[in-house]
Amino acid sequence: MLKLIMRRTAFLLALPILVAGCGGSSSGDPHGGGSGAPAQPAETQSAAAGAAKTGYTTPMQIAQKIKNAGLGCAKPRPAEVAGGKKVTCTVNGEQVNIEVYPSEQVFKQVMKAVCGTGVKLASVSDNRRWDVTPDTARTAKRLQKAVGGRAEMLCAHI
Repeated sequence: MLKLIMRRTAFLLALPILVAGCGGSSSGDPHGGGSGAPAQPAETQSAAAGAAKTGYTTPMQIAQKIKNAGLGCAKPRPAEVAGGKKVTCTVNGEQVNIEVYPSEQVFKQVMKAVCGTGVKLASVSDNRRWDVTPDTARTAKRLQKAVGGRAEMLCAHI
């Protein structure tokens, strides 16, 4: 158990460093995106198209689905995560991280960076835009029934 906690902590500490560039660069952006301006229309259309495939556009939608299935998701805490949005909550005493990204491209960039660390965590994902990461594979399988996607080891699809 201590080993799992140490791996998860190392993963969460390294993630922002590894994927800092995933959201795009402000240098050379002809639209001035470095000023914190809203996403460009093409990105918005891409995000909308991705949402149509998965059905989830925010991590709170997934958290609510987990809660409606009777699995808990107590005390959801929203946060930012490299390139996307995140909610952390508790399911059966386990910390669960729910992440949703604005596009399939951003999701793949983040997963590539994360998987480059060699992390081995249970996960439920659509492998396009969202990922739900509990502490155990058993909880991942239960979450899969509630939210869809595939329960597997994180990075098995990369």
